[in-house]
Amino acid sequence: DGMVIASSLSASLNSDVVAGLASFLITTTRRSLNEGGLGEFTRFVLQAPNGKILLMDLGESFLVVHTDQFARLESSRMEVEEAAREVQRVSRVSA
Repeated sequence: DGMVIASSLSASLNSDVVAGLASFLITTTRRSLNEGGLGEFTRFVLQAPNGKILLMDLGESFLVVHTDQFARLESSRMEVEEAAREVQRVSRVSA
């Protein structure tokens, strides 16, 4: 199961559902990549008709970014990478 540390989701989204979906995607993607001999993923983007999910492996945790279908993730890359660094920094401090 995914455990939410912090979230900023719209009221129409349940953070536990998003965490469960992310956990499932991470588990199955890791297994599939391993079985295919491709190794671990560092970043994974799922595009669907009603939105996008970006998963970033941060070592001990994952950053999950949920957007609408119109978001241009390429344009937000710097902000997402900065958020990932901040999550890693906070994780080290609190450990």
